[in-house]
Amino acid sequence: MSNEFEQISIKPGFMKHNGGVLFRAISENEYEFKSIINENHLNAAGITHGGYLSALIDAGAGTAAHRAAGNAPCVTISLDIKFIGASKVGDEIIGHTKILKKTNTLVFLFCELKCNDKIITSASGVWKIIKIKPSNLGPGGWTVYFLSCKKSIGDIKNNPKIELSIPGAIKNKEFIPKYQRW
Repeated sequence: MSNEFEQISIKPGFMKHNGGVLFRAISENEYEFKSIINENHLNAAGITHGGYLSALIDAGAGTAAHRAAGNAPCVTISLDIKFIGASKVGDEIIGHTKILKKTNTLVFLFCELKCNDKIITSASGVWKIIKIKPSNLGPGGWTVYFLSCKKSIGDIKNNPKIELSIPGAIKNKEFIPKYQRW
C-alpha cells in the first residue's frame, strides 16, 4: 500500500470543479481521502455546506468501494450521513473509510470525516458492484441516467455507444441507459 495521496479527480466533473479529492489506500480494507475547504463550499452560515460534505463522502467512500471491488465500477445504493460538527474555509477535511463487508455484488462500509482531529461527519453506505469486462475506468464511479427514447431492443443492443446495461433497465422499449463519469 502506498502512503502517498493521489488526485482522483482527474477528469472534468463535479468533484474536480470543486477542488478535487486526494485518495490513498491504508490497507485492503481501509482508505483515506482529503480535501481543502474553500469559499465555494460554504453555506449561508459561513460553514461547510452539508451537500459538499455529502458529495465528498460519496466520492471518497465510493472510490474505496471501487478499489475494494478490484477496480470494478460501483454505484451508491444507500448513504446514511450524520452531521456532527463544522468546518470552515482553509480547513483540511480528512475522510477515513473502513470496508465492513464485501460480497460478490455489494460493498458495505463506514466513513468518518475529521477536521482538526474532531469528527464532523459520519456515514454508512452500501455500493453495488457493476459486473462488466475490465477496462480503463480509472478512479471514481458511475452515475446512471435513463433517457426516454423510441428505440427498438434490436437498435439498443446494436448501439456501440451503450457501454453496459443493467438487467431490467430496458423495459417496454422506452429507456436507454446512459452512463456519465464523475
